[in-house]
Amino acid sequence: MGLSAISERFKNLKLFFKAIIGGALITAIEFIYGIIFNVFLHKNVWDYSKMPLNLGGQVCALYSFFWVALSFVSLPFLKALNKLIKRKIG
Repeated sequence: MGLSAISERFKNLKLFFKAIIGGALITAIEFIYGIIFNVFLHKNVWDYSKMPLNLGGQVCALYSFFWVALSFVSLPFLKALNKLIKRKIG
């Protein structure tokens, strides 16, 4: 389930709330990948342990906010792109 699926599934929600859901989804994915690559595989791809409000050094509040902001900007674009693709296919 990506950002465009969030837009479709929660079409009655306001953009702000969709962006929060999108940011939470991306943060969760970042956390899972962080555990896999940084903890289990010892790749040390990123380390947020010095950032405030971090969770195990894998995610932090500041970057979660950035993911919400990026989702806020991306969701309308993805909605328009999906409409265009559906129009071309159908």
